[in-house]
Amino acid sequence: MKWKINSLQYVALMAFPIIGTIIGIGSQILFVNSSIDSYLSIIVEGVLGLFYLKMLFFVLNYRGDLSLFDISREILGKKVGNVCNFVLCLIGVVIATTSLFSISNFVSSQYLTRTPLFLVSVLLIIVVIFNVSKGFQVISRVGIIILFINFSLFFVAGIGLIPDIKMDNIMPFMGEGIGNVFKGGILLMFTNIIPSFLIGAVKMDRITNKEKVKKYGTFIYIFSLVVCFCIIFLTVTALGKYLIAMYQYPEYLVMQKISFMNFIDRIENLIAMQWIFGAVMYISIVIYFITEFAWHKEEDNPNRIVILISSILILILGNVCFKNNTLFDYFISNIYSFICMGAFGIITLLFLGILFKKKRVKTSNC
Repeated sequence: MKWKINSLQYVALMAFPIIGTIIGIGSQILFVNSSIDSYLSIIVEGVLGLFYLKMLFFVLNYRGDLSLFDISREILGKKVGNVCNFVLCLIGVVIATTSLFSISNFVSSQYLTRTPLFLVSVLLIIVVIFNVSKGFQVISRVGIIILFINFSLFFVAGIGLIPDIKMDNIMPFMGEGIGNVFKGGILLMFTNIIPSFLIGAVKMDRITNKEKVKKYGTFIYIFSLVVCFCIIFLTVTALGKYLIAMYQYPEYLVMQKISFMNFIDRIENLIAMQWIFGAVMYISIVIYFITEFAWHKEEDNPNRIVILISSILILILGNVCFKNNTLFDYFISNIYSFICMGAFGIITLLFLGILFKKKRVKTSNC
């Protein structure tokens, strides 16, 4: 019997690209481009991302018995479709490599300062391999549990940081200029909303109540952006322009300020742990996507050999490409968003191709 999941489990995985990259990768893109107006860039990102979300759901709902890979081959032809699928997988490799290095660097610098960064990456990738090898059903179930815990902890963190809000830190309003606000929002959209295409590795027929995918997907999308807005707003208002530019992980620094009635404090490690789990989930989704492209079979579990090879490749690439934080920071600030933009072009191409095909069929029937 083929496995099934419900629509909430399916779309909940969209939250991990959005929330999983806002700390570390996304915040760096925002602070470099928008500085104290970064919270406004989140609004720009949210509005523009809605159009992409509409396109993505339109493409994925083209035929329930087809995955994103199959849709690409049918709409664009086998040769062009396979090229596009391969490009999507390459983008996935870049996303996973970047996310793994980012979270490994955070763990190494904040907790395991004497442990080699590569060893931290190995430990994290082992968790990813185990998670993906259990199949998409397990990934989605674990994902929705982690997501619920993440939302709860971020809510607690937000309440704890209210006393540290200093509105003077975001003045003057739009001080960085509207151009930088839009630039930050657009680049962030490419970074943490465009990767939502990764859920396309699963056919809609695998979803028990697929008619609710759009409804739940929109809810998860908006709620995730609200969380991102709160994270960036609280970070900027608590630290100010110069401190957010000075520290590598200003969000973590802000979380150290959380205190309830001067009794419960130092809960930043608990919140950071959920961020680590979220990053592991994000990488797991990417590995599953790559595995489905490389070894597409109607089986309950993905091919473990492909999972292992993909994971080792990502581990090695991260160690080879990012020799130090300077190279990594340059890559994030100047290159990463434009690589993710390639997926936006492919989804747009599929969207237009399906529209054209449906219009042609309608015309021929008339």
